[in-house]
Amino acid sequence: MDSRRHLRSNLTEYQPKLYQVLDDGKRLLFSVTCSDLESQLNQLGENWLSSTSKVTKELHRLETILKHWTRYQSESNELTHWLQSAKERLEFWSQQSLTVPQELETVRDHLNSFLEFSKEVDAKSSLKSSVLSTGNQLLRLKKVDTAALRAGLSHIDSQWTELLTQIPAVQEKLHQLQMDKIPSRHAITELMSWISLMENIIQFFL
Repeated sequence: MDSRRHLRSNLTEYQPKLYQVLDDGKRLLFSVTCSDLESQLNQLGENWLSSTSKVTKELHRLETILKHWTRYQSESNELTHWLQSAKERLEFWSQQSLTVPQELETVRDHLNSFLEFSKEVDAKSSLKSSVLSTGNQLLRLKKVDTAALRAGLSHIDSQWTELLTQIPAVQEKLHQLQMDKIPSRHAITELMSWISLMENIIQFFL
């Protein structure tokens, strides 16, 4: 990009000289008739406009790539780190769902924390969408390492899909573990409370 800016700077620097040459040539044409000179002056002006237009267009394209690339790098790094954290937390709750804690409150705490985690996942979906959108824009602009970019986008998308796939199963195991720890006379009450909680969460997502 620096080379493009340098070229545009050179074009700007030589612009007064171009105008001077064109003015001198036009004044000369008032005194003499020379089709070759007129043709050369026209060609010089057209070449200048063409070169300026190409440099400006290319510089704009590169600046757009840089803007998208900077955003992609920042957001993809943030999302990748969060996905790693989310994966570790999900593995923790998955392990907890396979054990039998001594206290019912412990099971409830795990389930409530997991439901908060589900809300966090939903909140991060906009960041995931932004990363994929920016990455695809970079692919359309070309002139970037498309193989590495495609691999990065594919990895993020697969990690996200894997996360969403595992959440319902872990949630169901934690809930079942809670039900198993509740005395039968309280089971219906606890189940109704859980259904109410889930309805509130669904309304929150909507």
